[in-house]
Amino acid sequence: MKTHAFSSLLVLLCLLFSGCGGNGIPRAAVQGTVTLDGKPIESGVIMFIPETVAPVALKITGGHYDSESDVNDRRGAVIGHCSVQIFANRPTGRSYTDVMTGEKMEETKQFVPAKYNERTELTAEVEAGRQTIDFHLES
Repeated sequence: MKTHAFSSLLVLLCLLFSGCGGNGIPRAAVQGTVTLDGKPIESGVIMFIPETVAPVALKITGGHYDSESDVNDRRGAVIGHCSVQIFANRPTGRSYTDVMTGEKMEETKQFVPAKYNERTELTAEVEAGRQTIDFHLES
């Protein structure tokens, strides 16, 4: 349940960060692949976090992300230096009952190492135009 709560908090933070404008901020289209130990991350979120404005969160599907999948419809990462965080959960095989709704929920657990999200070591230089930035992570 702890990891499900973390995932919910992450989504909430993405939505909160998204509330602050974005008009006039130079952005660039980004895309790429995300693998862990040579295997595509099938489903997750990649965040490009600039130094001065709100981050952009992109969906990872089938090991690929594209700014066309921007969850806040910003259509690109802010140009310049960005920290990068990658999150992905997988089912644990256990379930629990949500205390708020009474609904049976499937427990999930973050499987991407913390050095790529909460304690990220990843960075990217986002440049004008469309660019491909791949991330090949190792456990």
